[in-house]
This record gives sequence, structure tokens and C-alpha cells, in this order.
Amino acid sequence: TVLHNAHDELQGDTATGGLLKAIAMNTADDLGNNGPDFIFGYGRVNARRAIRTLHDTAWFTNSVSTGDTLTYDINVPAGTKEVRAMLYWTDKEGSTVAAKALVNNLDFTVTDLTNSTTYLPWVLNPTANNVTLNNLAVRAVDTLNNAEQVTLDNPSSGDYRLTVYGTNVPQGPQTFYIVYDMEMEDVVLTYPHTNQKLTPGAMVVRWE
Repeated sequence: TVLHNAHDELQGDTATGGLLKAIAMNTADDLGNNGPDFIFGYGRVNARRAIRTLHDTAWFTNSVSTGDTLTYDINVPAGTKEVRAMLYWTDKEGSTVAAKALVNNLDFTVTDLTNSTTYLPWVLNPTANNVTLNNLAVRAVDTLNNAEQVTLDNPSSGDYRLTVYGTNVPQGPQTFYIVYDMEMEDVVLTYPHTNQKLTPGAMVVRWE
């Protein structure tokens, strides 16, 4: 509800659930193992970062069919501590007897145009035992999920290209969202809020 209201106020229209879900996942506070994991998923919702994405209109949306390749360029400023980018699509319903639940398979990469380095999304090992399920995510091509995230720590400044591939889209065209977020190297006061009255000796201060 908070994100829906924020989108309505900032963008002047009603957001789709797919867009808001992508933003909430991409901007979440990482918990547990570094990156996504099977216990915490992408982490705990961080409303401040999510609303910042809405305020900055930091997303793209389009649709793809099999064989399509679409690219979007963003600029990463100097002093950026972390870049997060996520591809998300609301997949078609799958068959209960299919080997994979995923119907439309899209793929995602992020390329540093300064040095032509391409980064794949984080992928978990789904093998059903308690060792592999707790392994750290690795960068790989994802063929199982409808959410793919690439993160870059302390990235170099410059232009980056976000690429979506319509690898296999039997029930298309498939609408997708790319959302991105950049965290700068500074401290943000999250509580108390602007113009809030302070109570001497009883005020808790929070920051990120």
C-alpha cells in the first residue's frame, strides 16, 4: 500500500504489481548469505530505497518475443558504493506436469561500457539437499526464475548497459521491468524525520 500510494503521488498513475514487486526486491536490505538465498530471498523491504526508485523513475518497461534483444543505458556517477539492477516479469502460468515452472525464459546482463566487462545475475543452486541449498549465489545464466538481479560493489563511474534477451518466449510477447538503484557513499538519517519534535533524553536516532 505504501509503494502504491507513493507511485500514485509521484507518477500520477497506478502502478502494476509487477513493477512494485521488482522495486521492493531490488532495494531490500540483504539478510543471511550475501546476495539472494533460500531463507531470506532478497532480504527485508527497505521503504526508503524503494520510494527513492519511484521518485527517480529508475526503471524501464517493454516487452520481448523469442530472439529479441533490448538494451538500456544508465550512467553511474563517481562515489557510488553499490549498483543494483533487476529484471522481473510476471510469467505465464505453468503446467503442473512440466519439468520447470518457468514458461517464458528471459535473460539479463549488465555491461560496463568503459571496459566491456559483462556481469551475469546471481543464481542459487536448487539441488535439494541442505548443503547446496545454503551455498552462496554465483554469477550465472538463470533458467529457472522470473527475477534476475545483478549487483556491483564500488563500481567505476561511467555508462553501463542493461540488456534483456528474449531467450525462449513461447507465450509472448512478455512484458518485463528493469529496475535499478544506486547507493552513494554517504550517511542518510532515517529517524527522526524532518520537522519532528525532539524529546530530550528519550530520542532514538537511526541512520543508514
